[in-house]
Amino acid sequence: MKTTTEVLKNVAHLTIALLVILIGAATFAETCSRQKEQHGQEPGAEPIVRIDTIRDTIRVPEPTPKSTRPIESKKATLPIAPTPDTPPEAPDSANVILQIEQRYYADQQYEAWVSGYDAKLDSLNLYQKQVTITKEIPTHKTNRWGISAGAGVVATPTRIEPGIFIGVSYTFVSF
Repeated sequence: MKTTTEVLKNVAHLTIALLVILIGAATFAETCSRQKEQHGQEPGAEPIVRIDTIRDTIRVPEPTPKSTRPIESKKATLPIAPTPDTPPEAPDSANVILQIEQRYYADQQYEAWVSGYDAKLDSLNLYQKQVTITKEIPTHKTNRWGISAGAGVVATPTRIEPGIFIGVSYTFVSF
């Protein structure tokens, strides 16, 4: 039969072992919590994919043509504006020949053609679509299997004593 002193020693050893295990578990949980904060996500989690679509507007207020070339000539009847000294028997229109031309406008961001009589490109707005894909990959993935080593209190059938141990571990839940 064990004496009271031996029982109290065993209780003290178990209490110390329990405290060491609790302090170790708390330290481990805190380390895992900081690891989550540093990486911004759970270890081993799926990467986060974020797609941003940006539309950039380029405005060219008065572009100048790079080249102009005649296309054809057209005959047209145009009205004549009467003046105070125009005789009443004067015609109210005149036949004219209009030169139709094509103007070519170009820059690094655009290319445009305009055709007509005295054709002019007043302004040009370009809406360029740019897609940026950002993929964040976790830098740390928790491995479930591992080899562990530790020191603590070892209980044997005859007594409780300090010990060092090595073993294989499997993690069920990560903190």
